[in-house]
Amino acid sequence: VENLIGLAKRSGMAFEYLATGRGERVFGPPVSAIAEEPAQYRRLDDQQRVLLARFDTLAPRQRSGLLDLLLAEGKTRRRR
Repeated sequence: VENLIGLAKRSGMAFEYLATGRGERVFGPPVSAIAEEPAQYRRLDDQQRVLLARFDTLAPRQRSGLLDLLLAEGKTRRRR
């Protein structure tokens, strides 16, 4: 039964037709016709790749601190 379900989904044919030979032959478009648009990714330069690689190695608290620093957007910080 699982194989028939998978075949029906991939082919677009009706499950009942595949199982019994009766009913409507075509149920809908095959799954391959129902696809998302391919994702568009921006190419990263060397600095961006290094930053992402290092970010992955940080502890959660360090990540949070780095994000706070990056999101400060030029706000002045007092030094102690």
